[in-house]
Amino acid sequence: MTNNSLLAQRYAFLLLGYFGTGYILSNISFNSQIVPVWLPAGIALSAVYLWGYKLLPAVFVASIIFNFSVLPNFEVSQILSELGFQNILIASGATLQTFVGAYILNRWIGNPIKQAESKKTISFIFFVGLFVNLISSNIGTLSLTLLNDLFSWDAYLLNMMYWWLGDSSGVLIMTPFLLSLYTVNDEQQDSSQPKYMVVNSVSILFVAIVMMTWLFVEDSNQNADSHIDSNIKTIENAIYRKITTNVAKLQQLSHSIQLQDDLKKSDFLMLSDDFLAIDNSIKALSWNPLISQDKLDAAQQLLAREYSDGEHIKGDPLSEDDPIVYVQYINPIEGNKQAVGFNVYSNPLRKLTIDSILNTYQPAATQILQLVQNDFFDPSFLVFYPVLKPGHDIDDPTKNHITGFATGVFSVSKIIEMALTKEQRHLFEYELFEFGEEHPFLTSKNFQDVNTLKTSAILNLNMLNQIWKMKIFVNEANLILFKNRSYLVLFILQFTLVVIFISLILMMNNRQVVLDRLVLQKTKSLSLAVKEAKHANEAKSRFLANMSHEIRTPMNSVVGFSRLANKSDDIDEIKSFVNKIEISSDIMMNVVDDILDIAKIESEKLKLSEEDFDLKIILQKVSVIFKAQAEQKSINWLINDNLPDGVLYKADKTRLQQIIMNLCSNAIKFTDSGSITLSADAKMQRNGVAEVKIGITDTGIGMTPSQLRHIFTPFTQADDTTSRKYGGTGLGLAISKQLSELMGGQLTAKSQISKGTYFELSCPLKISTKHGHEKLKTQQSVPTVDISHLKILVAEDNKINQLLVTKVLEEFAITPTVVENGALAVEAAKREPFDAILMDCQMPVLDGYEATKQILMTPDLNNMRIIALTADVDVLSKSKAQDFGFSAHLSKPIDVEKLYECLAEVVRHSKHK
Repeated sequence: MTNNSLLAQRYAFLLLGYFGTGYILSNISFNSQIVPVWLPAGIALSAVYLWGYKLLPAVFVASIIFNFSVLPNFEVSQILSELGFQNILIASGATLQTFVGAYILNRWIGNPIKQAESKKTISFIFFVGLFVNLISSNIGTLSLTLLNDLFSWDAYLLNMMYWWLGDSSGVLIMTPFLLSLYTVNDEQQDSSQPKYMVVNSVSILFVAIVMMTWLFVEDSNQNADSHIDSNIKTIENAIYRKITTNVAKLQQLSHSIQLQDDLKKSDFLMLSDDFLAIDNSIKALSWNPLISQDKLDAAQQLLAREYSDGEHIKGDPLSEDDPIVYVQYINPIEGNKQAVGFNVYSNPLRKLTIDSILNTYQPAATQILQLVQNDFFDPSFLVFYPVLKPGHDIDDPTKNHITGFATGVFSVSKIIEMALTKEQRHLFEYELFEFGEEHPFLTSKNFQDVNTLKTSAILNLNMLNQIWKMKIFVNEANLILFKNRSYLVLFILQFTLVVIFISLILMMNNRQVVLDRLVLQKTKSLSLAVKEAKHANEAKSRFLANMSHEIRTPMNSVVGFSRLANKSDDIDEIKSFVNKIEISSDIMMNVVDDILDIAKIESEKLKLSEEDFDLKIILQKVSVIFKAQAEQKSINWLINDNLPDGVLYKADKTRLQQIIMNLCSNAIKFTDSGSITLSADAKMQRNGVAEVKIGITDTGIGMTPSQLRHIFTPFTQADDTTSRKYGGTGLGLAISKQLSELMGGQLTAKSQISKGTYFELSCPLKISTKHGHEKLKTQQSVPTVDISHLKILVAEDNKINQLLVTKVLEEFAITPTVVENGALAVEAAKREPFDAILMDCQMPVLDGYEATKQILMTPDLNNMRIIALTADVDVLSKSKAQDFGFSAHLSKPIDVEKLYECLAEVVRHSKHK
């Protein structure tokens, strides 16, 4: 399959997956207008992460196609409209969000299905699953709010929250799902079980979220219908209650007027002020006396006295015998002054209302009318409440007659506004009609085209003697907003469950990944360990065979020559046997030293000392030793010393010399002809340190690359034939390598088969402040010291070693005092004076360390020279001896020359006192 066809398939997968899941989710959103889980966000992120950023255009195109497809009446011309720009912004936000999420996965987190670290799983949840999705939600919500009238700034935060919750849930559910499927198909079957766990768990979670949403939305829709019905009933009752309350207030005013014998303007204003103050639906209250036409002049004079502007009665009677009902007092006067004196009975519609009252003695309301005092249309109505007083009816003197009307002017819009709550005004739109009329006299403020609204209820309101029809419509946009607010708790709960559930699934998957990797590593490690154990066993077997050979050979010489010497009477022959025994003992000692060294190095118990030394002298000594051996094999021994004169270095002199001697010994051993060159160079570094390089070049048998890889491994040589032909333990180079690393340097080797080998020791050495020539001169001018007069105490528990030390000291003309433990040594030291004590460190009753401590704590013995005799030769044992107060440290077997130097130092010390 070509790259282009593969890319086309991936484009098709992304486009179909994005559009298909988006279309399905939109249709199963249960009329909630909100999708709880927006899976296309997860599909886009997974595709771009797996297959690269070249799929980002597919995300952009898929988003635009989907957003246009959900429009009810889509037209091609809309692509270039504000709607098209809106969808471009939404698609840009989705694309940018996908890019950022994929970049974070690629750059920092990686595939969340393959993670072994909980930290990266948490990073995926919070950064990719939560924070990144704020990009599309904010850009999308902002574009809708700016360019779509159905979305308001008041609902911006809520809309953005739903968008963010849907995208985040989609990413957290769909990304692990798709990555798990992709991983299962991409890997072997035996590793797919944990991935199918993720797929199955996420699928169950998604179904649970959908079912939970469906149940909640269904219940919420039923609650919304009940809420609407309840509110409509509440609105009807509130309107009736408001009008009834207003009529009751008018009744109270009528009764108060009835009690007044001579109602003055000030009296009326005082009576009506209280009612106007507590109810702004009452636009005005007035007192309208009912008089006959013959009392018109008296009424005109009364008005002239009450009002300084010369107010008069206006409005001619409709017939000759009609009474006059005029506005005598009105409150508030401001804005209503032109109504003063108006004969309301001169208006036909109002005349009908008053006639009904005159017949029934019951209050009545007018139709909706335009007030004479208003220049604009404010739908209002008048309620006339009769004021009754005992009359002068000749036939029935006790019968009441109507003297006038307490009249209220009521604003319909204010009554409706006060009857509806704020929530009801947002939830409903309405129209008010008078009975038999087709055109409404009042609509709600945000009323839209009636054809776009669905009628929820029609109320017939009986307003005293008038009937109004009220059509109530549900504002779908506000109803959706109302429902959405109720969904918010559910969606937040669902989102929390998604975060927790996905976190747990991924954490469990992480543990499985860790377990799989551990099993794989353990399997590999086990296989490797088996091979290494096999090699180790072979190496140890070879080592044991070599050790057996290397120890038994000199031991055979020691035992054999000891027996021969015991049987021989020839003194010269006995001396020859003893000389060979000494040589064999040295060989065995070297083998033991090698074994002890490698054991201490591997147990990290080998400590290096630091002392001043002249490296040129070490090279000269080494050269003297090996030049003789080289001449015996007819090999040219060359030394190339480029070290500066007069420079002393600070390091472990003994270990450095051991490395050089091991390398030279190897060169001698494996070279049968040609030459061996010992070279040394030093390069000054900073802070008083020199980089010293010591090279040993030979023309010996050389090594193959595979042999060269193993030469520094303990217990091994180039091959088995090497150990059989040349001998050796196979420890020398391993010890040298590890010693060089302990000293901060490195030991390397280059070799060609049959041409020779080059070893180089590179090591940083501190430069001493002392001068080399002065030290060398001092060393060469040490005079011979007479030690025969010294009185020595020997503390040694081993009888043979007691005899050996006694014989050695007798060679110096010294007869020692010998004790067998530390306690006896302390008693002897306190009992008689000694010049020095040779103290074995390991003894019964009281060891040498504690004995030394007690002796030095004795007042007269605190300057006693005590020399340690011990089989421990490492730096730690020397340091321990020094801490306990020993003057010197000698290792077993005893080096006679070193013992002499120690005793000579005792003499020199006593002379300086």
